[in-house]
Amino acid sequence: KERKPAAFDALEYGSLMHYLLEQTLRSHTPEQWEGFTSAQVKQEIQKYLEEYVQIYLGGWEDKTPRFRFLFTRLASTAEMLLTHIVRELSQSEFQPEDYELRIQEGCEIQPLVIALPGGGSVEIEGKVDRVDVMRRHGNSYVRVIDYKTGSKEFRLSDVLYGLNMQMLLYLAAIWKNGGERYGNVVPAGVLYMPANRPVINSERGDTEEKVIKEQDKKLRMSGLVLDDPEVISGMEHKAQGVFIPVALKDGRPAKLDAVANFAQMGHIVKYMESLVVKMAMNLQKGDIAAVPTSGEYEACECCPYRSVCRHEDGGNTRIVEKWDREQVMKRLEEEEK
Repeated sequence: KERKPAAFDALEYGSLMHYLLEQTLRSHTPEQWEGFTSAQVKQEIQKYLEEYVQIYLGGWEDKTPRFRFLFTRLASTAEMLLTHIVRELSQSEFQPEDYELRIQEGCEIQPLVIALPGGGSVEIEGKVDRVDVMRRHGNSYVRVIDYKTGSKEFRLSDVLYGLNMQMLLYLAAIWKNGGERYGNVVPAGVLYMPANRPVINSERGDTEEKVIKEQDKKLRMSGLVLDDPEVISGMEHKAQGVFIPVALKDGRPAKLDAVANFAQMGHIVKYMESLVVKMAMNLQKGDIAAVPTSGEYEACECCPYRSVCRHEDGGNTRIVEKWDREQVMKRLEEEEK
């Protein structure tokens, strides 16, 4: 493994922010949070900050002044993010039902099992940050939420190259194996929620409303949503694309970039399963050549393991291109046929 100094780095920040968001949202409903004063919100967040340090970082005794400063400064970022999430949930019919949901044998959701040609299988396990549910017409519309403390933009075309499939595979596992826990599951989508303080280009004299509008724009979730006006308006009451990556115009999505209908969701899942089968078969054959991605994703650019894999500039790579939604859907349908 790469040697790292003991410091409060991006990984530790991500773990802490996940913990804070889980504990705060689990402890009170969005309606209760809306009724809290700013001082009460700060007090609750500080309580969980202290708890995290005691449980995971060995207490405050040996911490440097710099560490204490950086850690305490997170309280204001957490307050801003929590306020934004509470505003989103307060106008949404989708409400959190599970946090840190385990997809694993003997846990809340059974793993996604994919059979291999000639026998054997692949089991896909994992943990979901948050699962939101909207119940209507005897169905449980389920969306999977992933908190992202790094830069993350969901692109459906990545799936064609076997990239960024994690959340879609988790949704597939819940779709197939979540009946006992949620009822008749309908996949409503996957959403990546920014969990960093956005940089707001505000000027002197800007109103609070303008600043909040700019903040909402930076914190808008990316992902894929079921192409169903009822689901879209269930996620965002006015369906203007303030919180989610799709808006309705005359009752239909204004753009199709971030939506997929029920049949297309099925195509996506089947294609991912076929990719998993290919990956497993290659591993069984011992095919572990270092063939990094290039193009849209330069895998070697910031990789510290160059001395291990010995891949050189100009060597064999997998070229990743950006496709638009229609090209992706056409490719998925062709592959299934």
